[in-house]
Amino acid sequence: LESAKPALAAAKEAVDCLDKNSLAELKSFKKPPPGVDIVTQACLIMLTGETKNFSWGNAKKMMSSVDVFLNDLKNYDGDNIPKDILDRVIPLLQNPNFNAD
Repeated sequence: LESAKPALAAAKEAVDCLDKNSLAELKSFKKPPPGVDIVTQACLIMLTGETKNFSWGNAKKMMSSVDVFLNDLKNYDGDNIPKDILDRVIPLLQNPNFNAD
């Protein structure tokens, strides 16, 4: 968990910058912008427990209700992430294309 804390802090700051309109626009894209696929993969793992289907279609399904998705992100308990989830997310956080901006 210690190694993930800086990335989690940056992700929390990024979430605080999100708004409903930005997420609605993102969801409307046919294909995700570069790097967004890595972020949505992490979200799928952390919010839904997904293990296999990291497709853009599944990410859009996760964001289908923008209000619920935004609320889930803002209320995610980053201090109590199960080890199996951390083990799957840490490699994504270390990817040079993963950027909290």
